[in-house]
Amino acid sequence: MPPRRFVRKFTLAVWIFGIAAISILGTGQAYAQVAGATLTGTVKDSSSGIIPNAQVAITDVATAVTRSVSTLPCPSSH
Repeated sequence: MPPRRFVRKFTLAVWIFGIAAISILGTGQAYAQVAGATLTGTVKDSSSGIIPNAQVAITDVATAVTRSVSTLPCPSSH
């Protein structure tokens, strides 16, 4: 094999190895967002009275998924 041809094949092999190594080693772990949340607060009327068993609707604006929940019957003091 002539030297020029060998250098060309060797260079190509180095490039292929380098691209493969970067592709394999360069892929780190991907972290997903945590599904779920904790919401706290007090539902009050216009005169600041606490409303027990209030219905609260929570909507994820990205997916348009809505979840409805009821507040506690007896609100705890903070």
